[in-house]
Amino acid sequence: MRDYFIFGELNTLDYLMYAANKNLFDGGGKNIETVKIPGRNGTLSLSDDTFDNVTITYEMYCKGDITRDISAFRSKISASSGYCRLEDSFEPDIYMRARYSKPFQVTNYDRTKAAFDVSFDCDPRKFLKSGEKARELTSSISIKNPTCFDALPLMRVYGTGSVTIAGVSIVINSANVYTDIDCELQEAYKGTTNCNGNITLTNGKFPSLKPGVNNIFISGVSKVEITPRWWIL
Repeated sequence: MRDYFIFGELNTLDYLMYAANKNLFDGGGKNIETVKIPGRNGTLSLSDDTFDNVTITYEMYCKGDITRDISAFRSKISASSGYCRLEDSFEPDIYMRARYSKPFQVTNYDRTKAAFDVSFDCDPRKFLKSGEKARELTSSISIKNPTCFDALPLMRVYGTGSVTIAGVSIVINSANVYTDIDCELQEAYKGTTNCNGNITLTNGKFPSLKPGVNNIFISGVSKVEITPRWWIL
């Protein structure tokens, strides 16, 4: 089977375009600020444990009607806006958040085939597809984070009460059936209704799922659906 990528609703196979290669092993650098302390050797390193974006490049080739297919492909990918989901056949178990902003250039072509690169500016995290599956909790339980990094889950909490993850609690004081809590966006909502005023946080922090075993305690609420969003680099 030939390799391909899917970017948003664009699948390269639909344009008879295939990926010959990808910079599979590149990753984003860690954000570190160095500070010189007078009278001290070396420098002090300050980091918030975040990473720079990474450029993912696919080496592509087209063997169909190159005039028609490249024109349609170029229009489709150029019309994208903001971050879209990016997945491919090289790493079928992960996806990334990517945006397309590079100029489109065909590097080599003749009457029957063409070669070109497609590059994306990507969030450095590779999200595991296994972390997209919501897990339903009706009682306190432990969940193991299989990665080396804190995961910021999406939770749908039914009713009022509290959810505590690794010692950090969210108290839902008021709810219309359920409340969605996005620990990455740091928002509580239901549909288009903002529900931040209906919750109370421990020290103003949203919880995360730490590497290893996380104890999750629920009290009062009838059910919690938690989507962990595991990620790696």
